[in-house]
Amino acid sequence: MVAITRYSATSYLADIAIDSVKTKYDVYRIQVNDVNIRLRMLLNNEMDAVLLPEPQATTARLYGNPVLFDSRNRNLHLGVIAFRENAFRNDKRRKKQLLAFVSAYNSACDSINQKGLAYYKELIRKYCGSDDKTIQALPKMKFLHVTKPKKQDVETARKIYL
Repeated sequence: MVAITRYSATSYLADIAIDSVKTKYDVYRIQVNDVNIRLRMLLNNEMDAVLLPEPQATTARLYGNPVLFDSRNRNLHLGVIAFRENAFRNDKRRKKQLLAFVSAYNSACDSINQKGLAYYKELIRKYCGSDDKTIQALPKMKFLHVTKPKKQDVETARKIYL
């Protein structure tokens, strides 16, 4: 049993992981949307495998769970920030808000990339429920500025959702 979120990137990544190995048994995909519940189910041996983002993935590793698949080496960028085009096309105030949002997001990426995730441990603890051991063990990650999606990523997303 593999805990995933259906119709999502985690479902797509689970398909890649499962298709890349020969399993002796049937694989059942169980919908568990909350990543913290997915983590607890793994730690309580209620699931055989789960797909997790950070920092939950680090917590799972710290408890001795092996990594069976890591999406970081797949060159996929499936996250998006989406706005309705007509919401700001003719509204100068909205367009200014969008530009301010993108500027703040890019500044946050620069700050995290420069200072590291551990610098933001209080926010990670508050919003992710992570402990200090997990925060200290987080892998080095690089956060990217807002950019237009690559054609390859758009095609991948189409395969997932259509």
